[in-house]
Amino acid sequence: MNTLKQFVSASILLTLGLTACGTASAPAENPKQLETVVAATLQAHTAEAPAETVAAATSTPTGVEVSFDNISFVIPNGLASGATPELVPASGDDGAPWEMAPEYIAFTLDGYTGVDLSQATDPRIYVYPAQAFAEVSPGASLSIPELQALLASPSAPIDRDSAPGIPFYNAGQDMVAKGARLNFQNGSGVRMISHFSQFPGPIIRTGQIYHFQGLTSDGKYYVIAILPVVSPLQSTADNPSADGINFPDYASAAPGEMDAYYLAVADTLNAADPSSFTPVLASLDALIQSITITP
Repeated sequence: MNTLKQFVSASILLTLGLTACGTASAPAENPKQLETVVAATLQAHTAEAPAETVAAATSTPTGVEVSFDNISFVIPNGLASGATPELVPASGDDGAPWEMAPEYIAFTLDGYTGVDLSQATDPRIYVYPAQAFAEVSPGASLSIPELQALLASPSAPIDRDSAPGIPFYNAGQDMVAKGARLNFQNGSGVRMISHFSQFPGPIIRTGQIYHFQGLTSDGKYYVIAILPVVSPLQSTADNPSADGINFPDYASAAPGEMDAYYLAVADTLNAADPSSFTPVLASLDALIQSITITP
């Protein structure tokens, strides 16, 4: 972990009044502190030209307009037919730690194209109240500082070591590729192609996600998008080494061999044409860039 990431993580955790293990010990004395820190971080982010940033959208994409409560976005033509919003009630400490959350809004994309959803996660966009989520969720108390660190350091790489995890996933992020900074209408974030698992396994054409995390410029809202993609890899469950990257037998793998495998897959995807993914990354980026969250 770099020095900046350590500093931001420590600052946010102290602000939120969290214990070392990430569980909430008491409400923050000033619930506006996270919003102030976020806003300052985003101002620093926009003042310096980032090394990896998706070009800002020059116009709103043509497609299906979606609006619910204080959130709106446009689904580019050909990506999905619409979206179903849901106001999800708060989940207390009577469930698993990764399930803990305040009330939030989730959108499920309908008619999502190009991916067999029977074999993939549902395409969804989540919008959480940032402060409240960080106070009750051990995962959010870690992922928000990780996101903060990337936004505060525009030249820092977005990779497996630096990328924020998904707070409500009971799984580790073992591969990150195509990392880039991406702004939406009133906030900033990072997008990547991710693979999560509970045990070391091969990365094949399916099973990866377009993964975005962002914060509104006022620090009030935390956005997570999980959109399944089919990658240009040729590997399948039956032939996990089809791309010329040897998938080691985990039981007998030498130290570091699994890490080398995941890094090699990430390198392959980093070198791939963004239009070789399904859906194409430009369409997914345009969806994220259209998001507007009003106070």
